[in-house]
Amino acid sequence: MKTNTIEYKVLQDNYNGMQNEIFSVSVNNKLVYDRDYGSLTKSVEEYIEDYKKWESAPTIAMRNADVYDAVNDALKCLESFRSNIDGETINYIVKQMGYESNLKDWQNEVKLTDDINSLRHYIDTLEHRLKMVDEDCKAVRSFISANALEIFHKPSTQCSEAISHLNNIEIACDLDSDEALTWKSYSNK
Repeated sequence: MKTNTIEYKVLQDNYNGMQNEIFSVSVNNKLVYDRDYGSLTKSVEEYIEDYKKWESAPTIAMRNADVYDAVNDALKCLESFRSNIDGETINYIVKQMGYESNLKDWQNEVKLTDDINSLRHYIDTLEHRLKMVDEDCKAVRSFISANALEIFHKPSTQCSEAISHLNNIEIACDLDSDEALTWKSYSNK
């Protein structure tokens, strides 16, 4: 369990007969009260609660306690009508608030993230397939060597030895090599 460290800085002016006055309050080294910018009208527990809201706020703007509370109140209100609110209504609310372009930017970011994730999945799938092809190629090469199949040392229609096709497959499956990128397809020759 995390312990909250609370630090009070007290301004003392006993010379002029003034009372001690709290100058600032920090929770976990974060200033939550300053005499010049806010009055100390809350208990320490309330400051800790405010700090927790500030620390866990999902957006920078929601670090402002008033914004945080207003957004959560609005969400609670909308939640009570969840079954009656559709996408069109949400779009209307967003438009009325003047955030339509922000929403489009966010939607573009989400689409880009989805596209990137799809591309990563596609690349992972291709890499897996290439590994499987490479393993089978090695198994076929091992079988040819073990059975002294001389026929694979005869020319094919594209190579001086048919075994060269296995070499090409292995080179093409090696993602650390760029050699295959310079090759042309047999059908294009």
